[in-house]
Amino acid sequence: MIKFFNYISYLFLLLTEKLLTLLPRKAALFMGRIGGFILYITGFRKKTVINNMIHVALCTPEMMEPLIKDLYCMMGMYAVDFVRKKTPPIHEIKGLEILRKLLENKKGLIPILAHLGNWELLASLFGKEFSRLCVIAKKMNNTYVNAWLEKKRTDSHVEVIYREHALRRMLQVLSVNGLVAILIDQRGGGHGTEALFLDKPASTVKTVAGIVYKTGCPVVSTYALMRDDLSYDVFIEEVPVIDTDGMSQEEAIKAYQNLHNAVLSSIIRKNPKHYFGWFHKRFKGKVNYRLSHK
Repeated sequence: MIKFFNYISYLFLLLTEKLLTLLPRKAALFMGRIGGFILYITGFRKKTVINNMIHVALCTPEMMEPLIKDLYCMMGMYAVDFVRKKTPPIHEIKGLEILRKLLENKKGLIPILAHLGNWELLASLFGKEFSRLCVIAKKMNNTYVNAWLEKKRTDSHVEVIYREHALRRMLQVLSVNGLVAILIDQRGGGHGTEALFLDKPASTVKTVAGIVYKTGCPVVSTYALMRDDLSYDVFIEEVPVIDTDGMSQEEAIKAYQNLHNAVLSSIIRKNPKHYFGWFHKRFKGKVNYRLSHK
């Protein structure tokens, strides 16, 4: 029965992809915005969004409701751009020279990502720009959708590394001066330890911090945000190096975890309506809040 429903979901995804691809982009994005607004009205995961925003003291309650509405609408639009089977929309990449310069060190490079803006667009842009680009991913329960998603990424000349075998392959790619992109803003689970994220303790993966400590490979943050005119700004920013002299390995890894989280947190706070992570249950054991105003 589960396999049947998975296949039906996959067929619906293919139909949606076909429809959104046939439509002009502006019309498709309008549909995505409407879809996001409908989810906002129905309250889909809204309690989680509110809890997260209040927990990290993002803004006042008066500012929160319009921000949340914009968040849902933006997510609908980003989803449309991801699903459509088209060439990347008009965009401007800011900081590409940073990547090229850092790769001259011959230690590889790790772009750290958050569920911010159109993170999947980055694969289609950089996969054709650099010969060795890998992304770390978690397999989806729906095998049909997982295969669809994997093909979408590999068509952009990107290798998908699943978490079960990630560490060894990451080190191999870095050893030949490749790039390994990884989303680090979700709960680390059994592979994480507590570090500050949006100024609150949160389980954070140790993988990137550990590799940076052991190999000295450089790190950048990169993200793609939709402008009001529906084009994209793509940002690449170098992450500073920590002086770990006198630190134990554990202390150094913790310091890198906090640094990487701080970099992403700063970007998220400046662009909160573009952050899909508000829908995730990122923080463990927090109080359930409620807005006090109507």
